Amino acid sequence: MYDVGEGLAGVTIKPSSGSYTAVTSTSGGYAIPFTNTGTINVTASGGALTTSVTHSVTLANVNVKVDFQPDKSGLPGIVTVLLPAVDTLLNQDSARFSWNKVTGATSYHLQVATDSLMKKLLVNDSSIVDTQKVYQGLKDSGVYFWRVAAKNAKGTGDYSLVQGFTVSLPPGQETLITPANGIRVGGPSITFNWKSGAPRVSLYHFVLSAHSNLSNPIIEDSASFDTFKVVLTSSLQDSTTYYWTAQAENESGWGSPAAIRSFRLTVASIGSQSPVLPTLVTVQPNPVTSEARIAFTLARSEDVSLKIYNTLGACVATLAEGKLAPDAYSLKWNAAALPSGTYFYQLRIADQLSAGHIVVAH
Repeated sequence: MYDVGEGLAGVTIKPSSGSYTAVTSTSGGYAIPFTNTGTINVTASGGALTTSVTHSVTLANVNVKVDFQPDKSGLPGIVTVLLPAVDTLLNQDSARFSWNKVTGATSYHLQVATDSLMKKLLVNDSSIVDTQKVYQGLKDSGVYFWRVAAKNAKGTGDYSLVQGFTVSLPPGQETLITPANGIRVGGPSITFNWKSGAPRVSLYHFVLSAHSNLSNPIIEDSASFDTFKVVLTSSLQDSTTYYWTAQAENESGWGSPAAIRSFRLTVASIGSQSPVLPTLVTVQPNPVTSEARIAFTLARSEDVSLKIYNTLGACVATLAEGKLAPDAYSLKWNAAALPSGTYFYQLRIADQLSAGHIVVAH
């Protein structure tokens, strides 16, 4: 009897007489037909065996079971592994594997795999002279297994017991979508929208400040489950530059905040030659099941862009793009083919922006 994984594949089994030899399978098993009787020698060599092993066996017209074990005399002892400890939960994408030094060992063989049988190897390094190695590239929610064997001039000793650990990473850095960096923003409200940094997000943290280092925040919300935040411009000061960011949290902690963006609030007209935002943008109906209309009035001819985005920041519709004459507009958006959820309109007039959210509910 032997443990799973102990069998040696690729070992040649050769009787001293007869017409057949065999090569062991992945489980270490083999079978050789033999018709003669009497005492013969059976030799195992090659594969993982550093030295050949020979057994004498007597045959008398019945099956004979012949097992081979490597000659371990002079090989290093079993390694005692240290870290990561069994069933450890790592909150980073790298791991430092460490173990105790083995007397007589000149190097070590580290294996890291995604299965407990150590078949799907990520690391298979047999040239480590230290008692530790760092591996980077671990995946979120991944389960990993590892073991180490000591080596010397005679060969490789037995592997340590297989240890398992799990990886649970904090969310990645958020991607800010709207408002765009450095833009002028007007209208009765501002919709801040960002893209989730990971699928396992429990909360979002939104910060809005009049200072570039986000000190003395005007709004600091750490209880949001949505990837957007609506702020009334009446709570802000006109002709002022503001700064904002967002970050995500899951059970493993907070991710990195997104790169800080800025915008300048321009609610009132700042000169007769300046672009003028519509006094009001309306979306009817909202929520929408199939078709909505986005209405606004343009005071004079300007370059206008009206686009719809999903929560991943992808543009799903362009309703206007180019110069429009002064007029009252009511642009149709057909959302019948889109999944239910929250979407965002972005109305850009010259270098000023007005944005808001639309809920699609089929």
